[in-house]
Amino acid sequence: MSQERLVEGLPRIEGIEEVCRGCTAGKQRRVPFPKEAEFRASEILELIHGDLCGPITPPTTAGNRFFLLLVDDYSRYMWVVFMKSKDKALSAFKEVKQAIEVEKNAKIKAFRTDRGGEFRSDEFVAYCKTMGIKRHLTAPYSPQQNGVVERRNQTVMGMARRYEKGSKAYRVYNSSTKKVMVTRDAIFEEDKAWDWLHTGPVERLFFFPYHHPTSHFLSTSLQSLTSSLSLTLQRFHLLTCHVSTSPSDPAQYIFSPSSSNSIALTIAESDGSTDFEELISSNPRDLSKLDPLVPQLGKLDDGTAALAALQITIFPNQGICIGVSIHHVVCDDSASIHFVKSWAAACRDNGFDSESAPVLPIHDRAVVADPNGLYFKSLSEMRELASNGPPPPPPDLSVKPPALFMATFSLSREQIDRLKQGVADTAASSGVPVHSSSFTVACAYAWICLLKCQGENPSKETTHLLFSVDCRARLTPPVPVQYFGNCLRPCFVEAGVKDLLSENGVVSGAIEIGKSIKGLENGVLDGAELWLKKILSILPNQPMSIGGSPRFRVYDVDFGFGKPKKVEMVSIAKTPGTVSLSESGTEEGGIEIGVVLPRDETERLSSCFLGGLKLI
Repeated sequence: MSQERLVEGLPRIEGIEEVCRGCTAGKQRRVPFPKEAEFRASEILELIHGDLCGPITPPTTAGNRFFLLLVDDYSRYMWVVFMKSKDKALSAFKEVKQAIEVEKNAKIKAFRTDRGGEFRSDEFVAYCKTMGIKRHLTAPYSPQQNGVVERRNQTVMGMARRYEKGSKAYRVYNSSTKKVMVTRDAIFEEDKAWDWLHTGPVERLFFFPYHHPTSHFLSTSLQSLTSSLSLTLQRFHLLTCHVSTSPSDPAQYIFSPSSSNSIALTIAESDGSTDFEELISSNPRDLSKLDPLVPQLGKLDDGTAALAALQITIFPNQGICIGVSIHHVVCDDSASIHFVKSWAAACRDNGFDSESAPVLPIHDRAVVADPNGLYFKSLSEMRELASNGPPPPPPDLSVKPPALFMATFSLSREQIDRLKQGVADTAASSGVPVHSSSFTVACAYAWICLLKCQGENPSKETTHLLFSVDCRARLTPPVPVQYFGNCLRPCFVEAGVKDLLSENGVVSGAIEIGKSIKGLENGVLDGAELWLKKILSILPNQPMSIGGSPRFRVYDVDFGFGKPKKVEMVSIAKTPGTVSLSESGTEEGGIEIGVVLPRDETERLSSCFLGGLKLI
């Protein structure tokens, strides 16, 4: 139309030289890839599609400008690994390969990519050959052959552009740009069943044997611990952030990347006033002797709080203590142990290349499905509590609190089996179904002993027990076990005081605990809207609560010094009535119960605990 002047003012469009005029005149066209030629894997990890995308502008807050995207042909599940440069493609592939093969319990059989240099390097080719992975390279200028991952590239980029507050993205303060951006690169607005910011950190002390002087530690072991910590924090980058409440909404939290992308690590030496052997005993120990070993988070000058802190205390020629404090607002206890075990593995094995290395954490909040909108319901409830909640009562400064002591009580495998058998026999004779497990009988026995040692009034009708349940495997769809965040729900147990203090008190307690666990089968989120109100309603009654779990396997943590001689969850001291549970450090199948009480109550509990075991 321009050449024939059919339209006034229409600019002349020059022809594109790359177009073949002969093909155009002959109406030739490029034949599409036929559908029947498409291959579809018949099992998981039979074929993995991969592509490297970047450079991306602007880079992420961690300085990453590329990402490696992998898609399973069979399930269409995808994994993303961020990188600073293309030459990290092989190390990124190794890292995610190990994680997904453990996660899916299968081996990658074939890997399809384009002909990018990062995928055709001698190192990459040799690695795939060693691992028995077949290579599928697309034909030149034929991205259709790898269309599965090419389309996902667009999906990832498109979703990154559309993050909004309404899509559960989060506001993160970027210290380099001085702006608040909306992103999912952090996990901090979890379902607010509990106000995580005010629950404080989970604090643990790991005591290891170390028969060397301080100079030997500083010249050898310290380098391994710090370099492996740096490597581990690249995986658990959220722990380097700081947290604060939103100035416009006290129920929301803001994570801000720290300027150094690091966490505080304190190196200390014991002055000799405290004996290492005393600290690792199970006898009552003055809590004031353990407190100096605990790293403090504290508030920073800008009003934010650190999310994690570490401390290594050397007891020359005796041992070392590694203290870990991780704020509950960033993750639950399961995730914090995942971090500690990853750090220990990197230190012990000089990196993450060994087959025993823990799997990569998953930070993506989207893996937690919320079809009923509990997120916004809980957030609304938190806003109401934050704005209308009553102020805490002023402390009575005229009364000096008693000194607290930490003690450990152990149940052997044989004692647990006898408790379980006794509960099962009594329940069977009464025709009452019971969920008899090591957890239920240990909790029931500890509950009864605490009631007795604290002189619980039998005229009081009921008493309560609280414990947390990991929802990862119980949600629909299940959340991967390596999800790094809070994925818990509270379980409530109510029992008659008279029943618990009776001859068959352990049976009564185990039955009620079992009912609470059995109730999860109705739906792990059943009644979630009422959890917070229920917790607040029973707190004045001073319920017993449980921290930790034997399934965390804290005694498997090994930095290369051997397994711990003792592990203490000292943060239970901040919540009266809380006891800690862990597996036994000396016997497979046993359970350790940690308590923090005044001296006289500790002695009464010891008498009650040991006396009761003689009767089973």
